[in-house]
Amino acid sequence: MENNLLCFKRTSNLTALSLPKNYREGFYTKQGVWTKLIIVKGKMKLSFLDLENSVINQYSLNKKSEVNLIDPESIFRIQPNSADLQFHLEFYCTAENYFFNKYDLSPAHPEVVAAMKYIKPCKTLDLGAGQGKNSLYLSSLDFKITAVDIDAKFLQDLAEISIKEKLNLNIFKHDIVEANIKDTYDFIFATDVFMYLNPTRIHSIIANIKKQTNDGGYNLIVSALNKAGHRCPPFPFTFIEGELKNYYNDWKIIKYNEHDELKKEVKELSRKDNFYNGLFSNDKNVIISEYKLGINYLSLGNMETERQFFSSNWIETLNYKGNYITFLGDRIDKDRVRPQYYLFDLEKMINYSYDDGIILLSNTGIFWVDFLKDEKEIEKGQIFTNDNSVMRYLTFAE
Repeated sequence: MENNLLCFKRTSNLTALSLPKNYREGFYTKQGVWTKLIIVKGKMKLSFLDLENSVINQYSLNKKSEVNLIDPESIFRIQPNSADLQFHLEFYCTAENYFFNKYDLSPAHPEVVAAMKYIKPCKTLDLGAGQGKNSLYLSSLDFKITAVDIDAKFLQDLAEISIKEKLNLNIFKHDIVEANIKDTYDFIFATDVFMYLNPTRIHSIIANIKKQTNDGGYNLIVSALNKAGHRCPPFPFTFIEGELKNYYNDWKIIKYNEHDELKKEVKELSRKDNFYNGLFSNDKNVIISEYKLGINYLSLGNMETERQFFSSNWIETLNYKGNYITFLGDRIDKDRVRPQYYLFDLEKMINYSYDDGIILLSNTGIFWVDFLKDEKEIEKGQIFTNDNSVMRYLTFAE
């Protein structure tokens, strides 16, 4: 641990001969990631650059030099000053972003992170844990976690990560709609889960959650809101104004929000190859597309945070509905760059590539073209005829 930050990645030893091109020309440190430079032997010149690649500061370093952590969103360049140079880099982040950076999970939910102001490590139940972004974060803070979900694959992935990280999690399969939590807990939470549940079971589920919470304990629920004048994705269930608050009218409420509008300021960067090139909304969150140093970055924003979650050399025709986005990107095929459609699940933070063609989103579902033959067997110009392809549609509810 370094300055309350966690190391999630370490490079192998790099030398004057093996120094990658991006470190020689200018390496951009990601948002929320600090970089530590460790020199094993030899000498180097470390230069910090601005967006025009002009040098801001420059340092001559060796093994005995004290090097501070390099801040996020910095640009630096390394030049060997001796043939025997050997060094490596370590990358650090905050605890809530550790598993995001190391295992490509989504970051811990901002409301769970914010709740740490009030809640100390205790016996905790994560209802609908998914791949475990919140459970892993809290377990790293010494919470005694029970993580449940109906998806066995998610639980298997979570168990594997917990073993690698030597975290003691109690993990098992559980259907929330049964409303039969048996044990009692000091803290029970469910983030972005209720909107996928059977509406007729919500009352029983919340009653069970409250009953199985120890005296002096806490509940945290984050879910979709159906508010007048506010378009909401077609989830199986959404709370109406004041509904969730009414369920807890016999409890002391520490924090309650009903966000109906996202307010986000977008600033234009000065350099022509560093700029925001897209802003997309589903009326709850926004996707911000940003071009930096030849790479397209996508960030997910809400009322309190903006979190980078995907990058590619090329992103076009992005569409954002509900918990999904589609976009046209690229893939490397035998040293050739080819167009590739992608579907990204923002809830599960899983990116799906689709070789056959177009993927589009509507307010209620996903549309795509499914080829009936191998692309090589289809004559040029005939790819979308009825004999060769078919249109398919899947509603979000399915």
